[in-house]
Amino acid sequence: MGRRGDCRDLPATGDLAVLDDPAPTAFALPGIPGRIVVSSGMLQALAPDERRALLAHERAHLQRRHHLFLLVLQLASAVNPLLRPLARAGGFALERWADEEAGSVVADRSLVARAVARAALATKRAAQPALAATGGPGAPARTSSSRSAHTLPPRPGHGVPGLDDGVLCQSCPGRPGNGSIV
Repeated sequence: MGRRGDCRDLPATGDLAVLDDPAPTAFALPGIPGRIVVSSGMLQALAPDERRALLAHERAHLQRRHHLFLLVLQLASAVNPLLRPLARAGGFALERWADEEAGSVVADRSLVARAVARAALATKRAAQPALAATGGPGAPARTSSSRSAHTLPPRPGHGVPGLDDGVLCQSCPGRPGNGSIV
């Protein structure tokens, strides 16, 4: 049951489906009905009050239909690659929005911060490296609670100061617009 599409048929109580899986994971699965999928490993990693905060966070994603905002951001960045930083920032803003909604539900923002951080750490510790670039078997699952997905990628140039896209474009012979910084 590694794919989110496989989770739709899970037996659920209300909007919650629990995977019998030691790997900690939690995510909101949009659809009709929308579900919150959480693994037994994640439930074991969190204290009862942190579980309540994490579930409130995931419910906020469903109730506010964050998947639609994320879809628009991803489509815009696919059409115009210059919008990729906006898509990353928008994804982070959606996470913060869910955090604030959860903070209102549980009436304790620090509890939500602690729960989300603990869930992210538990997920990161359990991640197994294998074909992550292709999304194949063993690829670590992204969760909405993981803030590491919102970091900027390294700049081109492999760490050499001053070697950026503009310098690379100037040094490519036969490229249209050679000599101008893009």
